Amino acid sequence: QCFVVGEIVKLTAGGDADKADFQPEEVAVLCRTNALVAQFAEFLRGRGVQVAERKRRDTSSDWKRAKLLMTLLANPHSDFAAHAYLVEKLGRAKADVVKREAAKAMTGIAAWCKFGGRNGDAEFSMVSEELSAESRALVHDAARTLSGRGEWSVADLLLYLQSGEADGETVGEGVTVCTVHRSKGKEWPVVFCVGMEEGTFPSSKAVKAGDAAVEEDRRLCFVAATRAKARLCLTRCEARPESRGPNMPPGPMTPRQPSRFISEMGLTP
Repeated sequence: QCFVVGEIVKLTAGGDADKADFQPEEVAVLCRTNALVAQFAEFLRGRGVQVAERKRRDTSSDWKRAKLLMTLLANPHSDFAAHAYLVEKLGRAKADVVKREAAKAMTGIAAWCKFGGRNGDAEFSMVSEELSAESRALVHDAARTLSGRGEWSVADLLLYLQSGEADGETVGEGVTVCTVHRSKGKEWPVVFCVGMEEGTFPSSKAVKAGDAAVEEDRRLCFVAATRAKARLCLTRCEARPESRGPNMPPGPMTPRQPSRFISEMGLTP
């Protein structure tokens, strides 16, 4: 991240237009995952680099509850997730009553409320039961988008909704930070493709799934590389913290090997 920031500052002359080779709007940072998008955007802003904002879609009055419901469905045995959802739905006093009743029954809140044990279509029947039509539409739109990319879980859906990828178009001035998926059909003079390690690009999920899934990530890598009009920079980390899923702290740092796509391009990592 520090390297990318340093290079962007050099290319844009730290915001001095008279000395810059490129304007911030001509630079993009492309990431394989939504999590990396959020990390890079936050890091760039923290170092004084202007980042283009995304225009948020209009959301319904119960959208906060919708995201808490996705958290609960992704973590069906979490008392914390179940209680947070009930606080938003019923208010803290009633949620605390449910919590005490579950404790008396010597069971978890989710189990006591029969939130757990659902999967597939049953999870979406719960969405239909619990949320407004506007929120249901946003959730189902996100699910259709993910379905077009292959297999996904409720945890993937939650991350997608939280990441901002379901938002509208990028607006305002600044460096674009987005997923490779969102970069399709667009070009920038300067592109940084980050996270070029095994387990990130290609993703560990793709590697486990087999050749077809890796081929899809290879195609995405081609998409990322061809977004650059003038300069393309591929970066990687020698180690990353293990991912433990949504709303969980990261695990210990683990070594990462360079992405196979780097050598396939004829480059030396």
